Amino acid sequence: MRLYKYRDLSAPGTESFERLSEILRGNTFWCAAPSTLNDPTEFVWECDYEPSDRTTRILENVLINRGRTAESARELAKTAVQSNLVEAIARPIFEGMIEKCRREVGLACFATSGDNNVMWERYGGQGNGVCVEIEVPDELLHLHLHPVEYPISKRLHLDQLLASHLDRSLAKTVYTVALLSKPACWAPESEVRFVSSRQNVAVQIFGSHISRIILGLALLGEMSTMIKAFSSSLPYELCMFERGVSSQ
Repeated sequence: MRLYKYRDLSAPGTESFERLSEILRGNTFWCAAPSTLNDPTEFVWECDYEPSDRTTRILENVLINRGRTAESARELAKTAVQSNLVEAIARPIFEGMIEKCRREVGLACFATSGDNNVMWERYGGQGNGVCVEIEVPDELLHLHLHPVEYPISKRLHLDQLLASHLDRSLAKTVYTVALLSKPACWAPESEVRFVSSRQNVAVQIFGSHISRIILGLALLGEMSTMIKAFSSSLPYELCMFERGVSSQ
């Protein structure tokens, strides 16, 4: 499987080149905190707070898990459902899960094509940048690497939130909506995300290697020369070609 990392090299100074050189030298990619990503809806989704037949029982178990006795939990859960107070109880749990994502999870974002006009525009300096191609083991897909989904709406039901608080295996549904879905308007990016238990660190993707680098059509000659000179110092052979020119 091939993934692609776009880099904008249009900013003045050497910082953007230095970041690219770190990627190429160490085969490492930055896992950012989700709150630093460019989608303002990253942690915005809808929750259906209409109780189901299961809500009272699930809420009762959540309250017990949070320290209440079985009897008081049963009465509070029953009263909350009957009096439409479930949202007031569930929302802090919901917000706590969001905050946990913000504090703990790291994301590295990749594309699935090196010739995506939208990605070149948004992340490749409008052509004044590069695209790094990475060969990644197929077995990492859906394990550490996850295709982003682009649903019409990001929506969960109350029961899903409550159940995920009790059973960590069920939390995947919540985190998929939180971290692995974006509004449909972002679908042209066709993004794949590496999910890490740490954030703001450079990570290596197990078994992967950088196979080539694609130079943007608007990349300045000076920067292109710097990249070519740097590539000769790497401990591996880095194939390099300009966008639109066959690598064969």
